[in-house]
Parts: sequence; C-alpha cells; structure tokens
Amino acid sequence: MARQESRRLAPDGRLRAVTQDTLRLTRAVAAVTAELVRRVHRYAWPSAVGHRNRAYLRDRLVALPLLAVVAFGALGWAYAGVRGDSAYIRERAAPALVDLADARASLLIAQGEAERNIAEGRAAELSGLSERYRTRIARATQSLNQVTRSGALTVAEEQELRVVSALVVDYTGWIGRAQGHATNPDPA
Repeated sequence: MARQESRRLAPDGRLRAVTQDTLRLTRAVAAVTAELVRRVHRYAWPSAVGHRNRAYLRDRLVALPLLAVVAFGALGWAYAGVRGDSAYIRERAAPALVDLADARASLLIAQGEAERNIAEGRAAELSGLSERYRTRIARATQSLNQVTRSGALTVAEEQELRVVSALVVDYTGWIGRAQGHATNPDPA
C-alpha cells in the first residue's frame, strides 16, 4: 500500500518522460539557434578564403528577399498603426478637444459677464443677467454634451465630464442666487 501511494505522489515514469522531452526540446532549440547564428555570421562576415561563389550567391538569394519582406512588413505595420491613430485623432479626439476648449472659453466669458452684471447692478433688472451670459452657458453645456457623445473619452473621463456638467448647472444656480441677493441684499 505504501508503494502505491508513493507512485501516486511521485510518478517516476511520467517525470522521467517529461524530463527527457524537455531535454530533447532544449537540444533541438540549441541546434536551431546555433545554425541560425552560424548562417547569420557567415552572411554578415563572409570569408574570402575557400569562398564558393555558388553558396555565397545562394545564401544572398535567400537572405535578401527575406530581409526585404521583413522590412516591408515592419514598415506596413507601422504605417497601419500611424494611419489608425491619425483616423482616431481626426474623427474623435480633435473634435472633442475643440469642444472642450469651446466649453472652457464659454464658461470663462460667462463668468466675466456674470461678475460684471452683478457688480454694475444690472442683474437686478427685470431681464436679469445679460443675453451673452445665457448664450455662453448654453454653448458650454452643449459643448460638454457633444464631447460626452463623441466616443473619444474613456468611461472614467466620461464620468468626470458628467461631474463637470453637473457643476455647470450648479454654477448657474449659484449665479441665480447671487442675482437674487443683488436685488435684495438684506433679506431680514
């Protein structure tokens, strides 16, 4: 019984076979690597002594087209990557950046208008804040919504942009409160 348990725990036959297979594979990889190194060395630094023209040309006949295929494959792969990146930038990232810049500029202009209107006391008028303020806030909100729909942002960036959009809405509420205080500074 002890002998059966030891066979289950340490199957010598399987372990030996795996070891032999690994050793054979290692020898085969070493042989192929040595042959490749020998051929590359012979190709890169051909010997002038005992040089056979036919073998030399045959090696070049195989190696040069192979190197050309590898080079053109690498260039094609790089071109495809650059073309894909440029398409993403042209179709998604650039319009999203333009919309973000437009939203930022609109918010800065709206902030300046709100400060100017409240400081001058025009916010207390019947019409409230200027038309330029309302237009800029609407444009900023629209630009932020376009960026969200563009597909250029990751999920985390979209969530951050939604937070910013909510802050813009909250900002307009605070400006409305400031306008109310401008008309009646002392509510008591």
